[in-house]
Amino acid sequence: ALAQPRPPAGLPRPYAVTAGTVALALGMGASGVLALASLRLTAGSAPDLYLRAHSPYSDALAAGALALLAVALAGVASERRARLRAAQIEGLRRSDDRFRALASTGDHLVWTTPASGDFAQPQPGWEAFTGMAFEQYRGSLWLQAVHPDDRRRAAEAWTVAMDAETPYQVEYRVRHVDGGYRHVYAWAVPVREADGSVREWVGLHRDVTERREMGLALAASEKRYRDLFRNVPLGVYRSTPDGRVLDANPAFLALAGARTLEELDHPGAARGVYAHSARRDEFRARLVEAGEVIGFEAEWGAGGGEPRFVRESARVVRTPDGATVFEGVVEDITAVKRVERERQETLSLLRATIESTAEGILVVDLAGRIVAHNDNLVRMWSLRDEMVQAGLDERGMGLAQEMARDPKGYAARVAELYADPEATAFEVVELRDGRVLERFSGPHRMDGEIVGRVWTFRDVTDARRLEEQLAMSQKMEAVGRLAGGIAHDFNNLLTVIKGNAELVLMDLAAGSPMRDDVGEIHAAADRAALLTRQLLAFSRKQVLQPRVLDLNEVVLHADKLLRRLIGEDVELETLTDTGPGLVLADAGQLEQVLVNLVVNARDAMPAGGGRVAVRTAAVEVAAPLRRGDAQVPPGAYVELRVSDTGTGIAPELRTRVFEPFFTTKSADRGTGLGLSTVYGIVRQSGGYVWVSGEPGEGATFHVLLPRADGDAAEAEVRAAEGPAHGSETVLLVEDSPLVRDMARRSLAMHGYRVLEAANGEEGLRVCAEHPAAIELLLTDVVMPLMNGPELARQARELRPGLRVLFMSGYTDERIAGLGEAGFGLIHKPFGPGAVARKVREMLDAEAPV
Repeated sequence: ALAQPRPPAGLPRPYAVTAGTVALALGMGASGVLALASLRLTAGSAPDLYLRAHSPYSDALAAGALALLAVALAGVASERRARLRAAQIEGLRRSDDRFRALASTGDHLVWTTPASGDFAQPQPGWEAFTGMAFEQYRGSLWLQAVHPDDRRRAAEAWTVAMDAETPYQVEYRVRHVDGGYRHVYAWAVPVREADGSVREWVGLHRDVTERREMGLALAASEKRYRDLFRNVPLGVYRSTPDGRVLDANPAFLALAGARTLEELDHPGAARGVYAHSARRDEFRARLVEAGEVIGFEAEWGAGGGEPRFVRESARVVRTPDGATVFEGVVEDITAVKRVERERQETLSLLRATIESTAEGILVVDLAGRIVAHNDNLVRMWSLRDEMVQAGLDERGMGLAQEMARDPKGYAARVAELYADPEATAFEVVELRDGRVLERFSGPHRMDGEIVGRVWTFRDVTDARRLEEQLAMSQKMEAVGRLAGGIAHDFNNLLTVIKGNAELVLMDLAAGSPMRDDVGEIHAAADRAALLTRQLLAFSRKQVLQPRVLDLNEVVLHADKLLRRLIGEDVELETLTDTGPGLVLADAGQLEQVLVNLVVNARDAMPAGGGRVAVRTAAVEVAAPLRRGDAQVPPGAYVELRVSDTGTGIAPELRTRVFEPFFTTKSADRGTGLGLSTVYGIVRQSGGYVWVSGEPGEGATFHVLLPRADGDAAEAEVRAAEGPAHGSETVLLVEDSPLVRDMARRSLAMHGYRVLEAANGEEGLRVCAEHPAAIELLLTDVVMPLMNGPELARQARELRPGLRVLFMSGYTDERIAGLGEAGFGLIHKPFGPGAVARKVREMLDAEAPV
């Protein structure tokens, strides 16, 4: 505009320029004046050039313009000052408004008071906080809002601050508008004049109730934490990675075997309490790697006492300064470990006990699921592993039901037990394979509550068989005692009958018609003697003379006799082992066993005949063998086997065939003593006998005799006639007068001198009083007052070297010295010739020492 001014219309250009310039200056105001004043109208400037170029009065115009400019500038300056003052007043007003707004809002109470310290004007913030009107707190009445317990302290602090003209700082409780008291922090400073005097006080009350309560809560929490830290039974610690313990509670110190924290305030302290330091190093490495809470169990050996077992959990934390710290908790689990060890020992003992018992044990829950079982149950029921893993079935008893003879009844009884959890039961279960089990079932309780059932199975098959065998043995023993008692007297009678019959036959002429009658009497006596021997063999009361025999030779020697016994319609097959079958037995008794078995086989044949096979073989029994009622222990045996093609034996009769007087034959074909005799002889010889076979398939009798060592004795030569006469003195002791008379007559007629005695005591007296030599003592075994063996012992003390010949048909005790030199035995009944020959044999034998 100044460079190219446009003068107003109707005015000369110079005046127009001057007036426009002044108007422009006036319109610019203060800021315009300042700008124009800074414009230097020097030669060469645009206005000057313009004025010089367009006005002939350029100099005068220039001077006038400057004058006008000066006036304009003075007016602008005055206007500027007025505006500045107005702005300052407005700023003060706004500042005062902000101060008053700040004083009346928020948790700060801003207040002022004259230098006298008395409130001289209303304080809106105070009125709003306390609910007091100005008249209620002006002057020093503001103390009425302070809690009575804090007034004195607040007043004294205000007095001290005013007197010393120093800042006022104190905390007290002030009544709040809601009726309660609030904790406030009061702060005030003096405001001074230019000369340093106090013009007024400016103060601030800040509500610190929540902060104070938070502080108190924090202090209480800190106290609780410290109390917990000190009193918790767990060991708590903070340590550096190298093992220096920074902080620890008493429980940790006790576990570590330390009395103070200073004892652990060194590198490696935490590591040193471990019995196995390597475990601590491993744990530290895992802890750093994991970066989270981890735990492990370790053994602490600190303190020199009994090692302690601990469970430690720890984490890695970072401190504000960036350091790594371990924080951990240590729990003493020594008692837990001890209890766990005791529990494991108890469980191990319980498991060993359960597994060592012969019973099968099964534990099920209320739903029938298997909880536990022992191996004997698996063995008893012949279970497979997959059956056990599958849980058998819903009740765990399905297999038992399948194997029971009465599965429906068994299942019903099991269901009844599950229907009544309190029920107990004991019963006998018979299985289809012949085994017998005793089953017991009762509730399984935990803490008095029924949680399942316990089943116990005991295999009593062997026990039942033993009971049956015991019953059989007792029955056979009773019959044996009866047979033995009868046989003793019966043999004495048979000795008299047979002996006198032989004496009569000796006196009768060859053509006498009475010889046949007397011969029948003699034959009947022999048959009666055989029956008596069977009774004695069955009752094991017969005196045996065992020696080492070859069973093969016994079978071959009896072959001809057996063929005559069985008849022409029965085929006999004899097959002996190639090796020697040595056994320790009585030869006569073995022959009787063989005869009885073959005759029994013949009687079992149908009308058309059949085949009987006799075989011998060496047998090795590696494990206990159970066959029928026979329980065969391991060992070496020689087997005698007699098989037939007869009618066979029903299973229920197999255990009865050896009973005395038990027979399936008709009354005119058997007495029922044949097989019982076999049983008695075999058992008395230390062997075992049983029968096998099925009805319609024949039967096989098995006899096992223990294999003997040594050489077989030479066969005994039994001469029908031999030397029987002599002249030696014989002491005859027999309690039966008839037997004693027959024996005396028999010996006397063969030339012997006979001294008689009716019992052992009398015989001993004769032995002591007879003045001459006595070459042989012939005595009965069973006698009243003193038996034969005792008489022989005392007689030998009186007459050393005395030969002794026992007479017996029955004895229930071993004859002392039998088998030694100078001792012999003759069985009753016997005839005159037999006793004379036996006496001669004894006298001719080697004299005893």
